Amino acid sequence: MCFLQRQAFIKQKGVQAVIFDMAGTVIDWGSSAPVEAFKVVFAEAGVDAREEEARAPMGLGKRDHIKAMLSQDRLAAAWSEAKGRPHTDEDIDELYEQFTPAQVKAARSHSDLIPGTVETLAAARAMGARIGACTGYNDVIMAAVMEQARERGFDPDAFMFCFNDNSNARPKPWMSTQLAAMMDASPLHTCVKVDDTTPGIYGEPARPGVARDRACSPSLSRRHAVKRPPASPLRRRGA
Repeated sequence: MCFLQRQAFIKQKGVQAVIFDMAGTVIDWGSSAPVEAFKVVFAEAGVDAREEEARAPMGLGKRDHIKAMLSQDRLAAAWSEAKGRPHTDEDIDELYEQFTPAQVKAARSHSDLIPGTVETLAAARAMGARIGACTGYNDVIMAAVMEQARERGFDPDAFMFCFNDNSNARPKPWMSTQLAAMMDASPLHTCVKVDDTTPGIYGEPARPGVARDRACSPSLSRRHAVKRPPASPLRRRGA
């Protein structure tokens, strides 16, 4: 969709805020960093996690992501074989503690902005929209990522990370609604959520009534993409 069509859409619909996901949408096309980190922490536990298993729950808070991975039949069986027992909540907690430093290391090497991000932000701001950002990463991971993102030109007006206890994690809507409040954007249908994952598009923004848009990324499987309705006119290219 061309710039003039996007501009007309924002003006016509009265969009007050655009809320971007981070990994896979703004930085790290394909969300390679978390996939690497998940595979590392499972390998250190003696379990081989495949890329598709690490990628499947993408968009959730990272503790919920680990729990979802271990709910997959092959990975649950591999864990039981390696450990001699099924996984427990304590195992999930331990993997999550190990995930954070592994993710910080991986994220620093996958922090380049996706092409078109800076231009998209500038165009949205020129049309009067404020910019928010949220993420399934926790505060420790994002402290490492956001500094580099800002240096490269991504500087949102408001930012929300996933709490360490996952109490605001996707598909719950609280990150989007809190960002809307922080940016004084009301009513909520004047906010647009841009994301590259199913929880970020069909979970988080759907509940409070936020408009939604998708960025194209390997984080979205072909199966999900085929089932989706047409993307909105604000759809980004090159993401």
